[in-house]
Amino acid sequence: MRTPPGQFSPQHALVALIGAAAIVYIASGVSDRVFGVPQERLSTPVAAASAPAPVQSEPVATPEPELQRRMRQRIAEEQEVRAQRAAAVRQAQAEEAAAQQEQEAARETAWKRYYKRPAKCSSPADDRAFVECGNHYLRARERFEQDYAAGKIK
Repeated sequence: MRTPPGQFSPQHALVALIGAAAIVYIASGVSDRVFGVPQERLSTPVAAASAPAPVQSEPVATPEPELQRRMRQRIAEEQEVRAQRAAAVRQAQAEEAAAQQEQEAARETAWKRYYKRPAKCSSPADDRAFVECGNHYLRARERFEQDYAAGKIK
């Protein structure tokens, strides 16, 4: 039996309803992948697809501008977080470098207090005296490093 033109059979309505539900399902999945934000889904897509649309005097705004606004806001927030993290890392590195410089300055100050050059090393008379002074300096520096590392010298 053929359906008269302009009328829908129950089978046609069912096929249209299933098609509309499939389109809503696919569109929601595509928007999730494209925008990374789940599109607000209808609680009952079958009822929404079969119900006639209400007549409105104003055009209905599409959700795309809202999604785009959310995405721009999310991107801006992520950039702000990255900038804050980068600033915190730079600050920590600067503080670490300053602390390291202070430690090196303190070590050099302690070394200057620790090492006393022998009088004969102020102006060595010959090569042998010069070598002896160099060896004295190296041995004193090695002892200083060991004592400083052990906390015996501050």
